Amino acid sequence: MNTATDAHSDTDPLMKALGYLLLNWSMLERAVIDDIKRLRLSDGDSGMTTARVRGSFNERLAEWRALVSLKSRRNPEAAREVAEIGNLAEQLCRTRNLISHHFVGVERTTDGTSVIYASESGIASLRASQTAFSLEQLDGLNAQMCIVCERIAGLKSILAS
Repeated sequence: MNTATDAHSDTDPLMKALGYLLLNWSMLERAVIDDIKRLRLSDGDSGMTTARVRGSFNERLAEWRALVSLKSRRNPEAAREVAEIGNLAEQLCRTRNLISHHFVGVERTTDGTSVIYASESGIASLRASQTAFSLEQLDGLNAQMCIVCERIAGLKSILAS
């Protein structure tokens, strides 16, 4: 019996990478939230403010940067690392938001590979400018998200030095 997914089995690797993009983004958000909580606790905050972290990702990232900057004032290596992590996380956020909020479909290119398309203007807009993402690009984004999570976790040891 044919199913809807049988017709698109050649796009499975692309869809898998897209799924991992969403998963890795959730893990990146979680890493920022967990580090905010850790930093709050290390400052002696044991109340309800430690239990909840609110706001958009960019607001949480700004709070994380502020909390870490308090710990890294005399550590230029940590300050550089925080700036790099924050900038990379912001870039990943923009790309992830474009893909997850403006996904319009999958198409096969002239060379036979499949790409996903995202369009901020929407698929029906005459002004639509679509951005294509290949499997390699999605894999690269996934790798970058994992690296940012690792760098956030590793920042604790840099701050301790």
